[in-house]
Amino acid sequence: GLWKLAFRGQGAALTFVPGVMVRAGETTPLDVHLPQGIPLSINIGDQPWSSLSVTLSGPGGPIPLDLVSLNELMGIIEDSTIKPLGSLVPGTYQLEVLAGTEVLFSGAVTLSAGSAGQVVALAGK
Repeated sequence: GLWKLAFRGQGAALTFVPGVMVRAGETTPLDVHLPQGIPLSINIGDQPWSSLSVTLSGPGGPIPLDLVSLNELMGIIEDSTIKPLGSLVPGTYQLEVLAGTEVLFSGAVTLSAGSAGQVVALAGK
């Protein structure tokens, strides 16, 4: 069937390759270029991470935030107010962070080439 594959690497941006034909019992070679990523994180302050609903959309549509590396997972689990959302290509993204029905952040976040990354502060944090 046809698949949309997601690739990530240390310091590289999340990269999608749509329309990859995969057949059972066959090998499908694929060359993928992973561009330099720009880290995006949120500062959750005293808000419990588990109480938040986070959605992120970019130029290519919704970004799956449940695709995390072991290093990022450790960053989410550890007792820190800065939580990584991932490394992304330069562009403008729509970020929404909710705690129940309370909107803690809703707006555009622009990641620029050459930037060391961005940390978005939530309302009142």
